[in-house]
Amino acid sequence: MEIPIIDLNKIPKGLYCYEELESGGMTPCPYYSRLKEFEEGGYCALEGFADWHDAMGLLWDGIKSCNHNLD
Repeated sequence: MEIPIIDLNKIPKGLYCYEELESGGMTPCPYYSRLKEFEEGGYCALEGFADWHDAMGLLWDGIKSCNHNLD
């Protein structure tokens, strides 16, 4: 079994789970995913947090649950 390597430098800068590029595209966070069957279906593999947990975060809208690279 492989142990995943966590690289905090791959987390986009800013408040969102993605970083907008000057070319118009975006770079998503490698730890972010979304389960379409849930309305609040955002999931952060780094934090192990999902919108459907009690805290009801804003991952579904691409807003970070972690505090990495906020500035």
